[in-house]
Amino acid sequence: MILSVIIPVYNVEKYVENCIRSCENQDIPKEDYEVIVVNDGSPDGSLAIVKRLAATYSNIRVISQENGGLSVARNTGMENACGDYYMFVDSDDWIAENCLGKLTAKLRKENPDALAICAADVIDGVSIRSHSFTEETPIAGRDLLKNGISTCAPFAIWRASFFKKNNLKFCQGIYHEDTELIPRAYYLAEKVSRTNDIIYYYNQNITSITRTSNPKRAFDLIEVVCPNLSRFAMGVDNDYKVCFYDLVESCMNSALSVIQRTDKKEKELLDAEIAKRSYLWKDIRKCSYLRYRIEACVACIFKKHPVKVYETLQKFKFQSPICK
Repeated sequence: MILSVIIPVYNVEKYVENCIRSCENQDIPKEDYEVIVVNDGSPDGSLAIVKRLAATYSNIRVISQENGGLSVARNTGMENACGDYYMFVDSDDWIAENCLGKLTAKLRKENPDALAICAADVIDGVSIRSHSFTEETPIAGRDLLKNGISTCAPFAIWRASFFKKNNLKFCQGIYHEDTELIPRAYYLAEKVSRTNDIIYYYNQNITSITRTSNPKRAFDLIEVVCPNLSRFAMGVDNDYKVCFYDLVESCMNSALSVIQRTDKKEKELLDAEIAKRSYLWKDIRKCSYLRYRIEACVACIFKKHPVKVYETLQKFKFQSPICK
C-alpha cells in the first residue's frame, strides 16, 4: 500500500464529509491507499457522518479515542498506518479531485523522503494559490528549508520509514505542533520531491483551533517550540543555522503578538517565561532580519520586560511575522 491519508476529526460535522469525499474521489484503486479517520473524542455528529461514509468506502478505517488534541490524533494515525507514505489532511480542508494518481506515480518513480505539494487558501469560497515551486526536480530538504518552505504539515507527503527512523512525532498538548516538527523533518530529509499542482485546499475557518487566539498559543511557543528549535539548531550545519534562528525569531514575535490581546497578568507571566529562556535572544541576534536583531539587543538590556519592549518597538512599526 503506497499511501495512508490521516484525518483527525473533532467538532467538524459541517466539513468532514466534504473532506473525506475529496480523499475518495481519486484516480487510484482503493486497495492502493487507506483513509484513516481518527475521531478525537468529538462531541458533535462528526462520528456518525464518518461511520456512514466508512460503510460506503472500503478503504476507510475509523479509530476513536478520548480527546487528546490534533497532535495525539495525528500520532495515532501514524501508529496505525499501513502505507509507505503519510498524507495529513485536516478535516475542515480538502484535496483536489483525481490528484493521487499523479502523486503516487511521482512517489514510486522518485522514491523521496517527502513530496512537497502546493496549496490554496479558501476564503469565502474563493481559492487563492498560497505558494508555488519554480522547479519540480528533487532537492535536499535542508536546501528547500533554506529557500523558504511552509511548515504546515499537510503541505507535504512524508515517507513513513523516514519518520520512524528519525523518531519524528508531533509534540502533544501544544499549539504550533507543525512549526515544532516540520522544520526538523525537512532538515533531515535527504530528498524532497516537488509538484507545482495545487493539491491541498486550506479552508480559512475562523473557528479552527489553529486560527483561534488563545494565551496558551503564546506560552506553547515560548515554553516548547522556541526551545526545541533552538536546541535542534545547535546540531545543524553552520550554513543552515540561520534557518532555525529565523524560526525562533518568528515564534518569539508571534508569542508577543498574541499576548497583546490578553490582560496584564498574562503579560507578566509571559515575561517571566521568556526571562527563564533568555538564551533565545542570542539566537534571534543571529537571525536574518536587522529589525529583530535590534529587538533582541534591546530585550537583552531590559530582560524582565520583553513584552514592554515589543510594545514599544511596535510604535516604531517593527512588524511581527505570524507563526502558522
